[in-house]
Amino acid sequence: MNELLPTPNTRAWKKWKDIILHRITDREDLVIGTAVWDDGTWTDREREMLAREFQYAHDAYEVFQKYLGESVFEHPPV
Repeated sequence: MNELLPTPNTRAWKKWKDIILHRITDREDLVIGTAVWDDGTWTDREREMLAREFQYAHDAYEVFQKYLGESVFEHPPV
């Protein structure tokens, strides 16, 4: 993932990346509510940013899944 995305050295980025990589590795869904990551230590700005970034990850994964489903029918394995 480091090759695909910038790697800012912030606590919020590290938390987002750890959770996303764990979910992808374990083939878990990407519906990630605040209860998963909000331990009460985040600033309002960090909390907003994390919620938005988790939603973006979920939305991107949904589009990817849709693409995979469609591409199987358009391009069957040889």
